[in-house]
Amino acid sequence: MNRLFSWFLIENGDNPYESPQALGSPDSNRLAREEKCRVLGRLFWQWERLRILFNAVLGVEAVVLTAMIGFVRADLLPSATPLRFCKFILLGCLAANLLFCLGYYTNAYLAWLGFRQRIYTALIFLGGLLIAAGLTALAIVSVLMPLVPD
Repeated sequence: MNRLFSWFLIENGDNPYESPQALGSPDSNRLAREEKCRVLGRLFWQWERLRILFNAVLGVEAVVLTAMIGFVRADLLPSATPLRFCKFILLGCLAANLLFCLGYYTNAYLAWLGFRQRIYTALIFLGGLLIAAGLTALAIVSVLMPLVPD
């Protein structure tokens, strides 16, 4: 799993052997704020790279599922007009990308609490991707294959 996400995730630059800054020194608060900004900036760019993978997986899933339904049940496709289906896909893409932001916010909150390992990013991403893939499949099937025929 480490190799799978090596391109999408950046190594955490924390050095556990580095001596701590003196408490109460004027630079310690500024350095702590700068370190938090660096960590959050790294997380932001990690999640922006993961967004490419997220959108690619959901896009391929949508195309493959639509093609499979069209191949198996071509008689049901006229019930979903192309304009209605395109609106549905665009709204789904917008909702998926807005909900994708929750992954970054969750990871940033965990980093703020001190949990900065890459495994948390991977688990949050994979969990969100599985939920999004399930919702995408459910939504496409519900639009293209209605339970009650017209």
